Amino acid sequence: MTIIENRGPQNDETMVTAVERLRKPMSWLSGGIGAFMAIFSAPPNPSAVFYEWMEILGLALIIAALLGRIWSNLHIVGSKNTVLYHLGPYSLCRNPLYVSSFLGMIGVLLATKTPLLLPPLILWFMIYYRWTVNAEERRLRALFGEHFDTYCRVTPRFFPRFSNYRPAGEITVELALIFRRVADSMWFLWIFMILEIIDLLKHTTLNGHDLIPILVQTPF
Repeated sequence: MTIIENRGPQNDETMVTAVERLRKPMSWLSGGIGAFMAIFSAPPNPSAVFYEWMEILGLALIIAALLGRIWSNLHIVGSKNTVLYHLGPYSLCRNPLYVSSFLGMIGVLLATKTPLLLPPLILWFMIYYRWTVNAEERRLRALFGEHFDTYCRVTPRFFPRFSNYRPAGEITVELALIFRRVADSMWFLWIFMILEIIDLLKHTTLNGHDLIPILVQTPF
């Protein structure tokens, strides 16, 4: 197994770009808008079979996202900015963590039964994460030079190329870091469970009043 290491001096603060610092605030803003729609909006007939299947598909994508993020983190946890990893999930595409997050976001959106938000979510991902990835790739190119350029030529940025797959074999991980990354990835599943509770409360009345009022009626 070939691992390309960067042995130059590392400073975590200087290696984090301005774009990466904005990632979490932007994610929270988008999440807030999504949360409002999930809680206070509803389609005309939310109990229709179409929406039930949408919810099942959403859960499947959330599980795929969770497994994908765990698999990806197993290979790079503790080695970011020091190792250019190109095996396992990183042989399929250069950003398996972001691909997994994208699947998870689509899954959460489907679970909210608001397909109207699907096009803007895809557009947001394409613009924002493309911006983020460009910044990260500039940093990796500065760290690893021609090795990173070679990796980019043979490995797609987002869409997995399964014919590229190369297993990593034996890897060494720090359990404490892995548990932390697993906990970070579990939020997709927690959100799904919360959405199920919200959906139940939307159909519950108390003294003739809805526990959660529907403020936005989506067309479908």
